[in-house]
Amino acid sequence: MRSTAASTSWDGATSLAGFQVSTTGRFWVSTEAYRERGLTVLGVNFKESAREVRAFLEKLGVSFGTILDMDGAVSGTYRVRGLPVTFLVDREGRLLWKAIGAREWDGPDGRAYLDTVLGGR
Repeated sequence: MRSTAASTSWDGATSLAGFQVSTTGRFWVSTEAYRERGLTVLGVNFKESAREVRAFLEKLGVSFGTILDMDGAVSGTYRVRGLPVTFLVDREGRLLWKAIGAREWDGPDGRAYLDTVLGGR
């Protein structure tokens, strides 16, 4: 986990960044298959302690990167007004879309969209 002082650069990858609290529930548990195709997943936990977030991540068994936004600075930068919210950013750092509310990324619609965005990689 990283603190809000960490960079939120996208490192040249297509990135799915989700702002959440631990009570949000399942959060991209099955994105591992997309990692090899160039998708970077980043969770941003809003105003929660490292202990709360670590327990949540261990319970779900996820392995994506996580930023602790303990003071709300990262959320402010991205103009987050409600949780959960997800941003998809392309390899050049351009915002492709913003999804407000929960999404089933491991469902057929979520997988089809990610397949399209990643273009057969």
